[in-house]
Amino acid sequence: METSIEQLWQRVSSGISSIEATSELRDEWREKFYKVLEDFKFVPAGRILAGAGTGHEVTYMNCFAAETLVHTKQGLREIGTLRGTQEVLSDGGVWRDAEFKSFGIQKLMRVELENHEVLYATEGLSLIHI
Repeated sequence: METSIEQLWQRVSSGISSIEATSELRDEWREKFYKVLEDFKFVPAGRILAGAGTGHEVTYMNCFAAETLVHTKQGLREIGTLRGTQEVLSDGGVWRDAEFKSFGIQKLMRVELENHEVLYATEGLSLIHI
């Protein structure tokens, strides 16, 4: 259990960087992520703050391809067909209500920085450079 915001920043930065292939890369990216989180320069979505570094297998985003299958009380359904509140099967075999919205197909934007680094994002989303 965390007792300070710095502990939360450490857990989240460690969790996000844990996918890197080597300990050197994990250390490098953990430090970069921590610097972005530090002093509230960037505050990630709640699902990231709640899940990163906890050991639970959670997604850090809520964007899915329309064909992604979801286990509903009506059986497996493609997420692109779901609207409104649906009962879905969650961790531990518990049924819970989940809200489904579609923002349609999002245009991917290519952003080139002055240093020629290239980033990608969908329209309307903020970019953060690490």
